[in-house]
Amino acid sequence: MVVDKNDNNEGYRGYVNYETWRVMSDYFGDMDLNELDMLLGNVDYDKTLDQRIFSASIPIESYVDEMLDEKAPRYILESFTNNVDYYELAATILEQRQEFLDYEE
Repeated sequence: MVVDKNDNNEGYRGYVNYETWRVMSDYFGDMDLNELDMLLGNVDYDKTLDQRIFSASIPIESYVDEMLDEKAPRYILESFTNNVDYYELAATILEQRQEFLDYEE
């Protein structure tokens, strides 16, 4: 499933910027429920939405850093990853996870 949030005219394709859209599209758009759960690890779904998003953004940023580290020199990556909105990625990924759960019911 490739995520395309065209319902929002801000930034780039519904995301705050190109970098955030590109990371979402390249690394998270095709993940299934099991992959999302493995990525999110210990997110406490009993917490508030903001707390879940914040705690999910941490493993997401680590995953992106790990994946990109294998592809390019660090100085190039930092100029790209410094612009990624990990909070927005986490919110989108948690929403995507919930859609999987709703579909299974």
